Amino acid sequence: MLPFVADTEWGTNPSYLVRLRDTLNLLPPLDRSVFFSEPFSARLKSLIDAGVKNLFYNREPALNQGAYLTPAPTDLVRILDDAYKVAANKSLAELVPEIAELPSIRGANSWIFQANPDLYEVRAALHALTKQTWLVSKFKDEMKLGERVYLWESGLDGGIVGIAELVGLPAIGPALKEESPFAKDSEKFQGEYLRATLHVLTIRVTVDYLSGEGDYSLSISWMTARSNYS
Repeated sequence: MLPFVADTEWGTNPSYLVRLRDTLNLLPPLDRSVFFSEPFSARLKSLIDAGVKNLFYNREPALNQGAYLTPAPTDLVRILDDAYKVAANKSLAELVPEIAELPSIRGANSWIFQANPDLYEVRAALHALTKQTWLVSKFKDEMKLGERVYLWESGLDGGIVGIAELVGLPAIGPALKEESPFAKDSEKFQGEYLRATLHVLTIRVTVDYLSGEGDYSLSISWMTARSNYS
């Protein structure tokens, strides 16, 4: 035991000092304000809901006092990796190559959700709402939090009009009230139905963007008025 540890809030009290080995400096750093904000905070909370123990954070979310060295399950690493891509425009795998081999990162699915412009004004909705719900009829058990979603508008002038992230697994519930102005046929969207929750990341991308995502598998699932493909 040391009499004090300089430059810490415990510096005037007897303390234990455990020095770490084989560490890497993260440059640029990943600030907690990034992964404790949406869409990552919802995914972090989902790990708690799933019963994952010994995490470094709580449901607020905030750091758990005293939880300074904790396990990093694969799903947690994936969330932090996605947050780092937003913060630093690169993957943690560039610093720790083993991260690229984690099963849930290597095997992640992507989804295409399709909107019919005759029934839903998806482009206007994308500009107004970063959080959206979409009806789901198939593949609900295959969807995982954090997976990429391509938002497709059907029709001759259609294409990929946005990219989103799955932040809420399919569950029975109503549409968001903020979505109602964009529904041309409100009866098709009202009521308690199976819906996935998305966080919009990018608006107005081209079909060419999808061609560069060769590491993802895509298949199809239909739904009323708006469709989802996986």
